[in-house]
Amino acid sequence: MDMRRRKDRNRKSFREKDYADIPRQLLEHAEDVNMLKSIVTYAKQADVGIEDMSFEIKNEEISAYESMPGNLPEGMVMALRQFAAALKDSSESAELNLKVGEVKTSSMHRGINKAGEEELFPLELSDESDGTRRLMSLAPGIEQVLQQGGVLMVDEIDRELHPLLAEYIISQFQSPETNPGRAQIIFTTHDTELLNMEILRKDQVYFVDKNKKSGVSELFNLTELPVRTNDNIRKAYLVGKYGAVPDVDTVEVE
Repeated sequence: MDMRRRKDRNRKSFREKDYADIPRQLLEHAEDVNMLKSIVTYAKQADVGIEDMSFEIKNEEISAYESMPGNLPEGMVMALRQFAAALKDSSESAELNLKVGEVKTSSMHRGINKAGEEELFPLELSDESDGTRRLMSLAPGIEQVLQQGGVLMVDEIDRELHPLLAEYIISQFQSPETNPGRAQIIFTTHDTELLNMEILRKDQVYFVDKNKKSGVSELFNLTELPVRTNDNIRKAYLVGKYGAVPDVDTVEVE
């Protein structure tokens, strides 16, 4: 096969499998039973208190375990769009937009009532933490590529997420059990906790370093550096051994 044709073919495949637009994907797969189910699953991972979730879209109760009706009416599509936006929005206007879109979603938390008995208490989406909502917004994209293959691109995967939750997402792609189709995740991060060779291989780690004089940024792989398997790459990076660190003056606490 002609190498140029092969490269063009691979490049086209990559673009078709680009799932960076999470809100749009939420709408594209709205009729998929796994869309709401994956949101619930990842919400449980983000918050140990969440037992289940309920969805009411345009006054129609929808279970996470039932498929949505075919040929979604425009009103329901608009409602889902507002739901997707609210998941990504941490501002106070998120819940207002959600109500305008006529979407009501509640998460059920297990707790103890006044009688000392266990009970499920509902919380609206606006009451959930930014981290919980962030993971929920990523859930459809993650599950889609894990099931069908492809590439998921996430900018600042650590944003609003606990380091263990970011590690959880990465582990979903590293395991052949949860990723039989060999899907890939490409992400940027400032979380040095992920610089751990128990989480990522050397060939999976890239740094970006900007030349002070030219202003040009250089991308290079960890395998290009003299790194041993048992090295503490996080510590080495923070002391500037690999470059790609900001040049700042810090004041020590006396």
